[in-house]
Amino acid sequence: MDIKFKDLFRFEKKEIDSTFQNSIQKASVNGLKLLQAPIQKDAQSFGKMLIMTSRKVGKACKRNKIRRQLKSIFYQRKLYEKQFNSILIVYKASLNLSFEELEKFLLENI
Repeated sequence: MDIKFKDLFRFEKKEIDSTFQNSIQKASVNGLKLLQAPIQKDAQSFGKMLIMTSRKVGKACKRNKIRRQLKSIFYQRKLYEKQFNSILIVYKASLNLSFEELEKFLLENI
């Protein structure tokens, strides 16, 4: 099955609602909170990740940079093969984390 990069991060409203309802807090570090829910049986056969960054995190360039880094790790390390939809809530303190620390957090917790 060919999985497109953009499909890993695209959610419908119904998917977001059900993921939030069924999710549990999996992990939290300085500036990041990870929620996970099992994928629905009638939905896709791969995991997705929703990245939420508020304006409190910083200007658009900083928010986009951390989003790009997290998406890159999720795709390159094939974390979508796990049968979970993940919600990653990003706070301002996460701007101090290096790429390696972000990668370590995702690999250990997804």
